[in-house]
Amino acid sequence: MRSGFRLVLVTFLVGFEVLLTGASSTLCAQVAAIRPQDAASNSQEAANLSQDSFPPLPDPSLVTRRAALLPGWGQWTNRAYWKIPVVWGGLGWMAYQTSRTADLYLDYRNAYRWRTDNDPLTRDPFESTDSEASLLQKRDLLRRSRDAYALLTLVAYGLQILDAHVDAHLKGFERLDFSVRPAVPGQAPGLGGAALTWTYRF
Repeated sequence: MRSGFRLVLVTFLVGFEVLLTGASSTLCAQVAAIRPQDAASNSQEAANLSQDSFPPLPDPSLVTRRAALLPGWGQWTNRAYWKIPVVWGGLGWMAYQTSRTADLYLDYRNAYRWRTDNDPLTRDPFESTDSEASLLQKRDLLRRSRDAYALLTLVAYGLQILDAHVDAHLKGFERLDFSVRPAVPGQAPGLGGAALTWTYRF
């Protein structure tokens, strides 16, 4: 009686073990089949997210032309709005100094001419404050200052064009996208069920 009971128990345990082994094999096969699909789906999702998260990149040639036509327009196209007051402020200050020194240069140049024309009817406005040598010295100094400010204005104008052009090229390097998504089994071991990924867009 006991032998028959033992035989039935052993048979039941062996059958149960075989059943568990078969179910485990089937589950592993299903997981293995799902993994490539999940990986492709996650990759496509990450790509779509990367595409949707950023506005289109500016065209460097278009940005350069706009910056040459109107200072600050290239920075506007690059969405570097904080640079526009810097561009206009710098160019405006340079233009003001150029105009101011040019007017002063003309005043002292005309005063020197009137002082040295030997005509008693022409009198310069600096007769009581500046000598003839002082008029000549200030005239030359103001002429050099006017030329220097005009040159600096042209340099600043060229630099804002160069800045807009280079910034348009570098926009792609700024697109470093960090994202956290659930990890697919077997893809990111040791991360506790999460994967950190980053993507460069050029």
